[in-house]
Amino acid sequence: MGQRIKNIAREPVRALLQFFFRCFHQLEVHGLRNIPRTGPFVLISNHGSYYDPVIIRAVARRRVCFIAWKEIFSWPVVGRLARLAGAFPVDLEKRQDLDAFREALGILKTGGAVGIFPEGGREPGPFMASVKLGAVQIALRGGAPIVPVSIVGVHDIWPRRRRFPQPGKIAITFHPSISMPSRPFASWRQERAFLEKLMEQVRDVINSEIATRLRRWEEEGYIGSTMRRFHLTDAKSGDILGRQ
Repeated sequence: MGQRIKNIAREPVRALLQFFFRCFHQLEVHGLRNIPRTGPFVLISNHGSYYDPVIIRAVARRRVCFIAWKEIFSWPVVGRLARLAGAFPVDLEKRQDLDAFREALGILKTGGAVGIFPEGGREPGPFMASVKLGAVQIALRGGAPIVPVSIVGVHDIWPRRRRFPQPGKIAITFHPSISMPSRPFASWRQERAFLEKLMEQVRDVINSEIATRLRRWEEEGYIGSTMRRFHLTDAKSGDILGRQ
């Protein structure tokens, strides 16, 4: 009964959130067709603000269960809302939180979707920088495709130094999914090399779209204050992270 009520309430909540983001933040949504209609998948996104999981949940047609920093579950209101949204905790102080790993694999096994921010925290700039391999490892072990997601503008609207968001433009792009190999690897070394290459591929897809979107906004005369601190050169790895 409780789950049925949650399902009924989900669509009106999504509609209200979409209305808020489109009015207050001129939200642009691209690539919704790239979200699988059925079956498991792992959504991997850059992480610039607390807005990120809310935006994804508002526009995605599938329910996405996010792996979230364990501390937020102790916050009075936010923790309750996170659990209602299907989020589950991860201990970032551990090298690998096996409980979170098993929870994610269990969701994928039942055909669900898991959302992960592999940076392990909010980045000060617009691009995905340092990342952990746990996200792609979960996708590989769960045999689930990866859907990379680029979110642009949030780091300027709600940076870490601000308590509340400010008006500004946001764009989110869901990229074509990346399938996992079906054959097992001969050794952990081979698997590790594959995971590193896969994570680099995902990061490049995400960062290239962010760089393209920011250049377009700059040409249109719109660019946020925080965005001006970053120069846009090559949309790969750390080359785009230089500051003017």
